[in-house]
Amino acid sequence: MPSQRPLKILLTSYLFPPHVGGVETMVDGLACYFAARDHRVDVLTSARKDDGRRRDFNVIRGARPRAVWAAIKNADIVVLNQVGLKFSWPLFFLRRTTFVVHHNSLPPLTGRRAIFSWLKQRLARGSHNIAVSRFIAETLPVAATVIFSSFRSDIFRDMGLERTADLGFCGRIVESKGLAVLIAAMELLADRGVRPSLEIVGEGAQWPELEARIKAASLGAQVTYHGPLSPEGVRAVMNRVKVMVVPSVYPEPCGLVAPEAMACGCALVASRVGGLPEVVGDAGLLVPPNDPEALAAACRVLLEQPGERKKRLAAAKGQMERCALPRVAEQYLALFHKAVAN
Repeated sequence: MPSQRPLKILLTSYLFPPHVGGVETMVDGLACYFAARDHRVDVLTSARKDDGRRRDFNVIRGARPRAVWAAIKNADIVVLNQVGLKFSWPLFFLRRTTFVVHHNSLPPLTGRRAIFSWLKQRLARGSHNIAVSRFIAETLPVAATVIFSSFRSDIFRDMGLERTADLGFCGRIVESKGLAVLIAAMELLADRGVRPSLEIVGEGAQWPELEARIKAASLGAQVTYHGPLSPEGVRAVMNRVKVMVVPSVYPEPCGLVAPEAMACGCALVASRVGGLPEVVGDAGLLVPPNDPEALAAACRVLLEQPGERKKRLAAAKGQMERCALPRVAEQYLALFHKAVAN
């Protein structure tokens, strides 16, 4: 039987709250869960700014070399979210049970940085590997256990509110996230006399350009821009929205906004790229990336056909449970205890 003693777990994340992103959100949730199960947890991050929230685990900010060495030396389990030499260099000198969580593919062994890529691959080959989707696992040169990224199922839930908004978007407002494609779909719908409302949560360099486009297309009355919100604020918006749109134009490794939206009672329209089809399954309609026409048609189906929306919502429970924090965290702990016992 594997040992169930409390473990000293070190999690690394380049960014951490108050930064808002999939990796840092997942690491924060896992650290909270592990600490609540009486494990001693440290999080090592390059992020210096503190969000002021009290946590039951230690956050080591700034990631100075001496702190990195001490944190790894004192850990039973080291969990590297992505292989980065800034956090992993002591592992070339200290033997620790190490897990690498792959949120993206490993870099190729070519180009000017080939030596760094080789070191990262060497580290991965000597570690236990986890991929956040089958899509990512199939790109790796090492075998990996697939465990989906976790969302904060203790925060994101259906609150039973009236659905007063039609469409929603939540994410960084950059080209890869595809908000421009959604705006183009809104323009197509307006040309056909269909004017759904849209709630936007997030921030990014592309927003001024898209804001001007919204005004030029006379969509301003339909669009509400919230900027960045706390997880509780995002939950409130998702609970008002009928359909969340994930129009990414690049291969999302997993796409945490999808299970968050499902948990809040939203149907989904998402791009058929990366790990999104695995996460969404039958809980949403999948469309080709960067295709405003297909995106507009799918949004219209879910808004105008309540039966179709109900069908997708019925499929959401099984899909989102695979990404729920307790299930994901227990999968991690089972691997940790097995590795320590061996």
